[in-house]
Amino acid sequence: MAHLCINCNAPAVQRSGDRFVCKKCGYRWDVAHEQANAAYLASQGRQPAESSEPAVRGAGQPPASGEPNTEDHLVAALVKYTVADIDELAGAAGVDLGDARLKHEKAAALIRSGKIALDEAGAVVVVDEGESE
Repeated sequence: MAHLCINCNAPAVQRSGDRFVCKKCGYRWDVAHEQANAAYLASQGRQPAESSEPAVRGAGQPPASGEPNTEDHLVAALVKYTVADIDELAGAAGVDLGDARLKHEKAAALIRSGKIALDEAGAVVVVDEGESE
């Protein structure tokens, strides 16, 4: 699969291991950066790159039957939200979004907080701190 630059969207991207360099604009990033910006990539109809290092998957285990993980489901759900909705959800969850200004930055910060989850119906909900997963 050809990668597109996450800065200028050019197809002239060179990958070396888990690192990328855009030949057009010179932007440099890695797999972790793509995964942290999964909401942004999803808004463009793209999936973040997978690591080429097996240790990142935890004991070399592939994802179960190719299904998206919980984070992928959260990203897909949050892409449908407006920025105001994400701000409201972050407030309800008690999550400080820091200097995140763009929708994908806010969604990524909210997901990383671990304070949201999907309920049985697939709706985004605030995780009660007393709950255990």
